[in-house]
Amino acid sequence: MTTEVPGSGAADSPDAQAASAQPDAAALKAQPDTRAPSGEAEASVLSAPAEAGGFSLQPAALVEAGRPFWCRAGWVALGLALLSFVVYNLNFREVSAQDTIPARFLPLSILAEGDLDLDEFEFLHLGRTDPRELPYYLQYRDGHYYSSYPVLPGIMAVPVYVIPTLLGLFDEAEPDFSTDVSITSKVAAALFAALSVAFVYLACRRLFAPPWALGAALLYAFATGTLSTSSQGLWQHGPAQLWLAAALWCFLPSGGDTGTSRLGPLAALFGGISLGLAVAARSVMAVPAAVLFLYAFRRNWRAVPLLLIGPLVAGGLLAWYNFHHFGTLLGGEAYLGRLHPTMHGERGSWKADFLPGLYGLLFSANRGLVVFTPLVLVAAAGVELAWRKKHLAVLKWLAGAAALTLLVYGFYSVWWGGWCYGPRYACDVLPLVAVLMAAGLERAWRVPAGPRAQPARLALVLTAAYCVAVQLVGFLCYIPASWNLFDTSNAVVSVDLYHYRLWDWRDWEVLRYLRAGLAPTVFQEKARDHAAYADTLLAQGDTAPAEEHYREALYWDRNNVRANTGLGVLLLGRGDLADARPHLLRAVQVKPTDAASQHNLGYYYLEAGDLEQAVLHLAQALKREPTREASWRYFAIAFYRLERYDDALKAANAALAVDPNDVEMQQLRDELENRRQAPATQPQPTDHS
Repeated sequence: MTTEVPGSGAADSPDAQAASAQPDAAALKAQPDTRAPSGEAEASVLSAPAEAGGFSLQPAALVEAGRPFWCRAGWVALGLALLSFVVYNLNFREVSAQDTIPARFLPLSILAEGDLDLDEFEFLHLGRTDPRELPYYLQYRDGHYYSSYPVLPGIMAVPVYVIPTLLGLFDEAEPDFSTDVSITSKVAAALFAALSVAFVYLACRRLFAPPWALGAALLYAFATGTLSTSSQGLWQHGPAQLWLAAALWCFLPSGGDTGTSRLGPLAALFGGISLGLAVAARSVMAVPAAVLFLYAFRRNWRAVPLLLIGPLVAGGLLAWYNFHHFGTLLGGEAYLGRLHPTMHGERGSWKADFLPGLYGLLFSANRGLVVFTPLVLVAAAGVELAWRKKHLAVLKWLAGAAALTLLVYGFYSVWWGGWCYGPRYACDVLPLVAVLMAAGLERAWRVPAGPRAQPARLALVLTAAYCVAVQLVGFLCYIPASWNLFDTSNAVVSVDLYHYRLWDWRDWEVLRYLRAGLAPTVFQEKARDHAAYADTLLAQGDTAPAEEHYREALYWDRNNVRANTGLGVLLLGRGDLADARPHLLRAVQVKPTDAASQHNLGYYYLEAGDLEQAVLHLAQALKREPTREASWRYFAIAFYRLERYDDALKAANAALAVDPNDVEMQQLRDELENRRQAPATQPQPTDHS
């Protein structure tokens, strides 16, 4: 028996490699030529066991021998991780939900104070201690505020926060502080997801040829919820997927489950640590972790002590933290279960009838795994191979782990995962599905030559393209408080309380987000933060700092309507007409349907003496907001100066209909009515301003 460690094959020793590379010539001569005639060769290399030289099932060391370094598994995995990390950050925004808020700020608390509480972030809790007044993601325990969710994702993100912290990029006094923290947490999430892609590739390479391992890793990275969910925010899913993928790399036998190798000590140690960390990151990962532990035990029961080190240490620390701060093994999640009646319209956390939840998680219009990622059906071919090919029996264990995890979610009352894009909970099993997909890809692609070959390949390519497109919609367009909160008529119909929306094909969230277009980037969000703060300062009369923040907003997004409008109005009030004009004009160019922008530009033209342009833009403002009294007032004044007295009178009456107490409009109306009654004796018009 030979032993193996992660990255090595069953014949990794130099002697074993030499013996395999130089077979006995006499033995070769004695073997008959068993090659099949042309066109009759077995289509799937999976059918060839390792002993017969099947390419995809050769030990990793033999496959790698003689290849350039950039083609070797480790370098390919590194390249995949870098590619994934870059792509995951190309949307320049963080996308998650309020669930991740504690994890976003926890690294700052660790670096600043060395603790796991969030006391210093007063804007999160406002000093409140009553659970009914606190946001659901925080709990007040023993004089401190703690996250209701596992803290491991936040702890793992600490290295990503070190450099921004040392550079002083986090300033709580700045209005965009939360945005800066959020985008940093997104970088951490993207890193975890990218590393999981690398481990998925390495795990697949232990069983399959490079093309199928690479294909499965790329589909896992860009055609599943890893792209739209796990990599976009500091959810628990990203760390859980990372450690599950690492465990698969440690436990899967190189060359298939041929019975010729045992689980080595290093593989057992690091695989056990990975399983423990996966469970610490997300409690439901105990289900696949238990299945993989049993598989590792089957491969080498003598390695159980090493296997147990990671789970015992991680489990012990987790149990201590939960009991110490929350008084229960479930930690803060126990309290969350009591909120389901008010937050999700469910009586409790679990239901006896699992079929509706399981069916919804797989096939519902807006949360179905098969709907959002139909490529998982390709993994079914891998499951089928596990029963037909003895050396792929390990796939049975992976299929069982994935199925049991989804079954547990079927029993969970909130199976749809709250406010999210697509089947968020299914992300937990994606590393398992990716390995099954590698087998399914080869089987689906290498259909025997014939009339079925091309249609099968075309269907596979089109399905992959559909999956990537669906995930790109979430990656680029998803906004949490959009489809999840509003229906097509903009009525407030939260999906957490109106569960029929999960099944509504007429309001498919993918199409809704696609029609809405690109979501704001981090640069636009920073501009929004500064512009909103500047509005507050301007309302308080602090014009100098308001101007500073307006200009800061325009530095991040020169097309920000709020900043252009606010700065234009500020400059206009100061008499800087020339400086105000480009900002007011840009606000209208960016959003011509905004009544306030049209009004402000119209007022500018009124002050500048361009009365025709003033009338034009004020008319546009009133077209969109007919009850805007100030627009009617300036409309009347513009007509008066143009000596269009009948139009001025109509505008003045309209202004008074909105605000009967407007003294200036009363005076103008009286003057115009007198002019109409006795035009010959009327004095010269008064200059109303």
